[in-house]
Amino acid sequence: MCAIAAKVLQHGRQVIVKCQAQYYDLLTQVLNNIKAFKPLLS
Repeated sequence: MCAIAAKVLQHGRQVIVKCQAQYYDLLTQVLNNIKAFKPLLS
């Protein structure tokens, strides 16, 4: 398990996540997986 430093900002209706460039692809993949998640019990 590893920790990634990031900052979450809210500006108007946008939520912005800032992190180091080397983690951008990993963060994008995680966010896409969260968006595609469909609960088993719905």
